[in-house]
Amino acid sequence: MKKILFSIIFLLSLLTVKSQDNLVVTIDGTVGELRATTSKNVPVFCSNKWAISQQFYFAEEICKAHGTIESIAFKTAEVTEETEKYPFTRNLIVYIINTEEYAVAGNIMKSMSESDQVFSGEVEFSYNSWVTIDIEDFEYTGKNILICVNDISGTNVSGGVTFDAFIGPIMVGENNGYRALFKRSISGAFNATTSISGASTILDTPVPCVRLTFKEGSTEEYLDPAQPTNFTATVLNESEVLLEWTGDENTSSYDICENAEVIANTTETSFVVKNLSFGWHCFKIIGVNGIKKSEPSEIQCVELIKGPEGPEESIEELTSSLLLYPNPVNDRLYIETQTLTLTQTPSIEIYDIYGRRQLTETSSHQGNLSVDVTDLNSGVYFVKIVTSESETVKRIIKN
Repeated sequence: MKKILFSIIFLLSLLTVKSQDNLVVTIDGTVGELRATTSKNVPVFCSNKWAISQQFYFAEEICKAHGTIESIAFKTAEVTEETEKYPFTRNLIVYIINTEEYAVAGNIMKSMSESDQVFSGEVEFSYNSWVTIDIEDFEYTGKNILICVNDISGTNVSGGVTFDAFIGPIMVGENNGYRALFKRSISGAFNATTSISGASTILDTPVPCVRLTFKEGSTEEYLDPAQPTNFTATVLNESEVLLEWTGDENTSSYDICENAEVIANTTETSFVVKNLSFGWHCFKIIGVNGIKKSEPSEIQCVELIKGPEGPEESIEELTSSLLLYPNPVNDRLYIETQTLTLTQTPSIEIYDIYGRRQLTETSSHQGNLSVDVTDLNSGVYFVKIVTSESETVKRIIKN
């Protein structure tokens, strides 16, 4: 009896492990600050005989590095009472692509190809349930995905069907885009392999809730992106700066940051920041792979100055008679200069990259000056030496 009981427990444990191997990702608006809504329009507009829809889902929401998706499911909304139309069957063709795009601009759907097709057949819909579509193996590569559902039923369902949906943001760098589009027809089916214009946009970018089931062996987590290295900032003209760096294979994109703000995202290892004003600008690069981010790169600062022959780069004010050491510094910074006379009383001011003064010290000049920077946090700072006759600025790094 004990042997039989042990065998049953052992078999149940194997079944449990097996179920855990098939990873399931549900995208329902719980990632980020999103609010719930409902939609009758996507993914299936069955109030008309024919309809087509497209919707984007983000790598940040999928939270996978890579893997094989074997089924997708959409959630139909709860209804107050069961009606005669349930259950009903629709004839669908489904396409999926990996993409670096986050949205479509305007009302033109992206064209699919025959190789993007992952399903063709009948799907049964019930109320308040996940409608699962078993698809041909789709290799997800860690990017965003675009799902296209083409309803070629040729019949209509009175009142259609309402789907659970959520409202999510368009990501950095994608303005005035839409995460979902649909188009309906009573006269003929759509061909998803051609460009479809005049699609209806959906206000506030609602996207249907979706559930993605991955095959056994798919990777659960994103790989850690490495810190970008060899970061440089080069002034191109009076309003543009070229940023260049070295990335790694685990990084899918890079956040471009000015001070603490993300101003752009790119998949390249170089970027031109445009429309900059005169003055100091400090940048850093952060590697991104899904929901994981790297440590920021070293900070690079440039000053755009409008001079008689155009702008000048001034990552560091080059004054041959002024020496700051050690740089990088741990505790005490020494300032050696031959330009100050014994009658001058210099003021030493230290600013962070946001222009906030962190330290001020006044010293009677004896040829060499020093200041204790032990309490400063690690990072880039600017040291300003001020006298009654001059101001000199140099950059330092605090370890």
